[in-house]
Amino acid sequence: MKKDGVELFLPYENDIRVFKGYGVPEDHILRVTDYAGDTLEELTRVRAFADRQGWKKLIVVTSNFHTRRARLVARYVLEPEVQTQIVAASEYDSFDPDSWWTSQSGIRTLAIEYEKLLTYSIYIWPRLALRRI
Repeated sequence: MKKDGVELFLPYENDIRVFKGYGVPEDHILRVTDYAGDTLEELTRVRAFADRQGWKKLIVVTSNFHTRRARLVARYVLEPEVQTQIVAASEYDSFDPDSWWTSQSGIRTLAIEYEKLLTYSIYIWPRLALRRI
């Protein structure tokens, strides 16, 4: 898309350019195309995509402040049929866990993440417990 003479790319288009720049063949780059509004919906779409591909194991890469919640949701949505090998934090995240309190954006990010983690925990933990019964 061009605006004011500047070519703009969607985030996933930039990702594809980076992968190709590192030599990943374009036919090896797969993308979940459906928009997801939250982590639960996103991992549900990833689960459907993995099922269509026949995948049984996944590595989930996410923001460094989001790994705990992503792991909780991955266990709930993916397992046991699709095993989550690891939930890894991207090294390119701008959130700094060693100095989050030094900026308004760091404080805000952490506060919102803890709110979401609590909400997801209240929703998911009882459902995981019922699976074990």
